[in-house]
Amino acid sequence: MNNIKWLNTSGLLLSILGVIIIFFFGPPQPHFKQYLMLENQSPILKELRKTYDIYSMIGLGCIAVGFIIQLTVVWLDHK
Repeated sequence: MNNIKWLNTSGLLLSILGVIIIFFFGPPQPHFKQYLMLENQSPILKELRKTYDIYSMIGLGCIAVGFIIQLTVVWLDHK
């Protein structure tokens, strides 16, 4: 029973971490490259956009994995 609590706690913490990351970096956004003039942007802006894209996907992934862990705990604990 103690392992179930730790598993649920880790799922919650992972989800909270994902929400904090998305709070600072924003949710993943679609890129409409055909409408953007990416070649006219500075290299610093391109690198910043790449960093934000990576962190936003990591945040979304943390939330998804956290929810999967929590769902697993519900099914494991259900007797």
